[in-house]
Amino acid sequence: MDHASVFHPMIYWIQKHRIIAILILIVCLIVITGIWWMRPVVFAVTHANVQDCGYLRGTLGVNGTPQPGNSRADQAIQCFVQAHQRCQPASLTYDTFLLDFGRKETFYTANSIGQCELSVQMTSYGPDIVNKITDDNCSSLLQKSDGLHFLSCGDNLDMLVPVH
Repeated sequence: MDHASVFHPMIYWIQKHRIIAILILIVCLIVITGIWWMRPVVFAVTHANVQDCGYLRGTLGVNGTPQPGNSRADQAIQCFVQAHQRCQPASLTYDTFLLDFGRKETFYTANSIGQCELSVQMTSYGPDIVNKITDDNCSSLLQKSDGLHFLSCGDNLDMLVPVH
């Protein structure tokens, strides 16, 4: 059996039903591109009405503590924790730097339709780093006296947004 005879019935069907064949091709292309863009679309939809709990800065080093104004850090963390407890979309950004190196971590809660998942989007920058962006889910968060602990965040394991 040669290959031409195998494809002949399919070619005949396509010629006879051109419009249906074109529609099937279009649907297949939409499904393939939809799978590729699904995560960004879901992220955009679930973060359309996100509450911005605050932007904190710190320096890289031993403690990486936010610079002055613990009350601002306390308020931002409290805002984020309350939003997570209510399963309301919220974000909290923590930017750390040292000279020309740094990392910006934006934490999100209620980032999945109908669920209270936690995630972190990190952007690292520096002379040898070209805005490396990663996006990971976190398993949970704990509020402790030293700040807000995000647990099991992808490859980054546990992360801390300090208060003191």
